[in-house]
Amino acid sequence: MFQSFIDPLSFLLGLIAASFFWLIEFAGKLGMGISPGVPATDILLQAFKSEDSQYSLAALPYLKYTPNEGVIKELYNAMYNDDPELREAAYNTLWEIGASGVKLPHPRQYGFG
Repeated sequence: MFQSFIDPLSFLLGLIAASFFWLIEFAGKLGMGISPGVPATDILLQAFKSEDSQYSLAALPYLKYTPNEGVIKELYNAMYNDDPELREAAYNTLWEIGASGVKLPHPRQYGFG
């Protein structure tokens, strides 16, 4: 009987590459690229603010790791959006950021509340 073995490292690298494929595709649509070792926060924010909810929702798990003022502002903005799925995802992301120890500013600072 023939058994195939998958190299665990190759498998893991394939999973990582597949999880970022959407971001590479999105950046390509904008005529931009993603450089290794450079944070992709600007492209992630553009994906989050895009009209395509798939890109918006896909960006959230990565944006929580760069909770700067621009990211926090866009997350608050999404909480006052008409899309209930995006609203809930933004709320959960803000909750995760706050639970990680980051002091979140009041929404009034960004004109909400």
